[in-house]
Amino acid sequence: MSQSLARALQLLQALEDGPRSLDELAAGAEVHKTTVLRLLRTLEADRFVVHDEAHRYQLGSRVFELANAALSQRDVRQIARRHLELLNEATGQTVHLATREGDEVVYIDKLDAPQGCGCTRA
Repeated sequence: MSQSLARALQLLQALEDGPRSLDELAAGAEVHKTTVLRLLRTLEADRFVVHDEAHRYQLGSRVFELANAALSQRDVRQIARRHLELLNEATGQTVHLATREGDEVVYIDKLDAPQGCGCTRA
């Protein structure tokens, strides 16, 4: 993987926990601020990040668009949906559909507990 791409991805991951300043991002990446600023400007041009008046950067709308596209491409969501609905109805609880990717669990669908259910089933 190219060094620039790796650094850009690292910046996006750093923004996962909330807005960060240029100084915070540069320190976290252990890269000079001018390099981080160049990458951020590229990411901002494509709406992967946005910055506010306080010059703090956060994830942009393009990240949400890609996440939504990734979810919609998972056929398992359509196949599992009726089963999730049945489980949700039977238990009255919030149910999740997840998959394992490497050493991580990625949630790909969710049905909230019915409102006012008052269910006490486990």
